[in-house]
Amino acid sequence: AGNGTIVPGTAQTWQFPGQVINYLGANNTIQDLFDLANQALAGTYTKVLNSDPSLSQIAKAVDIINNAFDECRILAGFSNTPPGTAIREIEEEPEFDYGVSMRAYPNPFNSTTNIEFMLKGYESDVSVDVFSLTGKKVTTLFSGHVPADEMMKVEFNGLNLAPGIYIYKLNTGDDVFQDKLILIK
Repeated sequence: AGNGTIVPGTAQTWQFPGQVINYLGANNTIQDLFDLANQALAGTYTKVLNSDPSLSQIAKAVDIINNAFDECRILAGFSNTPPGTAIREIEEEPEFDYGVSMRAYPNPFNSTTNIEFMLKGYESDVSVDVFSLTGKKVTTLFSGHVPADEMMKVEFNGLNLAPGIYIYKLNTGDDVFQDKLILIK
């Protein structure tokens, strides 16, 4: 699908672990899955109920998402029915009206890292905070209004912090997006 055209006969299906979907609840997103995976990686996720997903089920779900969109694949549909049902081919790639782009680089880092973020298609007041794995706020890197489609960049200085994993969160008031930072020395 390099030029946006679906190649007949190339449809693939994956069976997503039901425990992960049930755990994430209604209206879940890929970001919710990645947040869960980050909690699992950070050791802050604990399986409480037998119906909660295992670490291997969470890893399988992330692997499915990573593989499902490789090589310019696009989502043609999804269903809660067993595999083997027909997948509807779509004519055009869906358009996304809004979203958030964020990344930290370098990551892992040994003294400072840059965090870039952009609100795609909308503007909002935003805060970017860094937390320890215990949930203690380390610092606020940014607090203010962010225009639509403008790349913002802040620097996080971890020189005086202990090595380990930290979480940075971008809060728009309506949504919270997070990812991990790995400080090595």
